[in-house]
Amino acid sequence: MVTPISFLKGNNMSNVLIQPAVIASIKTAYTARYDSENATGKVFGEAMDALKKDVSWRELVSPTPANVANGLSIASKESWKQIRELFEAILKGKGRAHASTDIGGAITDFKCQMMQRQDAALFEETSGRTTDIEKVDDKGKAKIKAKAKTSTAKKFNNMLDSAMSFLEKAENKKALSRKRKGTTETDYKVYKKALQEALKTSGFTV
Repeated sequence: MVTPISFLKGNNMSNVLIQPAVIASIKTAYTARYDSENATGKVFGEAMDALKKDVSWRELVSPTPANVANGLSIASKESWKQIRELFEAILKGKGRAHASTDIGGAITDFKCQMMQRQDAALFEETSGRTTDIEKVDDKGKAKIKAKAKTSTAKKFNNMLDSAMSFLEKAENKKALSRKRKGTTETDYKVYKKALQEALKTSGFTV
């Protein structure tokens, strides 16, 4: 049972930091993860198994007002800054890109590692995406957002839209602007007509 450090003073209280020993464990684990020249998979996995008792996946979600209100984040501003600074230092130390998006990606990876171990069913349902979660109650039970079902026809038409969008792009029109020998049609027009006819044959409206 995870007892997140943030719970000690409540979700919205300030001055809640992650304990130094936990920070050290995270640093050791992720430093090993980025040592690609070494066989560190087992070391990293064991470290994550140990950390799941100390760090809730919700402590690794940005404490925006909406995330806090919906129970997705129980991090304090201080602990969130602490986590970001930790991963920035780890990435810098390993000579890796450490822009804001890189730091965010590393934290997301850690969040997913924790969610997999703390709530495997939730991770399977969401792949770790908090955008798929509507809210989390005080007991840590997550409610998944209702997903609109997409029919096969709708999926196919979405693919059509993507394909047509590709053809319509100026750079592709230019690349396909060569005229066919003996005709006034360009490759672009020929390809577009062929795609439309193929879809009509399949019974879809173009």
